[in-house]
Amino acid sequence: MDKSAKIRGLALGLIPWGDRLFLSEGYDPIKQQTFYRALGGGVDFGETSHAALVREFQAEIPAELTNILRYLGCWENLFVYNGKPGHEIIQVYQCDKA
Repeated sequence: MDKSAKIRGLALGLIPWGDRLFLSEGYDPIKQQTFYRALGGGVDFGETSHAALVREFQAEIPAELTNILRYLGCWENLFVYNGKPGHEIIQVYQCDKA
C-alpha cells in the first residue's frame, strides 16, 4: 500500500436539467474512455463542503451557485485515472440551475 497516497475530499452538485443532469465531460487517455461527473471540486482544509461547492462552481463555469437545495449524502469513490489509483470521499448536494 502506498502510504504517500491521499484521500481527496470533494463537493459536487447535481443539477437537474429537464429529464437530464448537468455534467462535465472528462477523458482518460490511458483507458481511451470518456466519462461524466457532476460539477464541483476539492475541499480545502478548514473549508466546508458547501463553501467549496460555491467556490468550485465559480471557477469551473464561471457562475454563482445560489440555489443549493439540500445535502444528498456522501459516497466513496475508488478509481483509476490516467493509470494511477485515486480515492475520493464526495459530499453531494442537490442544486438548481436558477
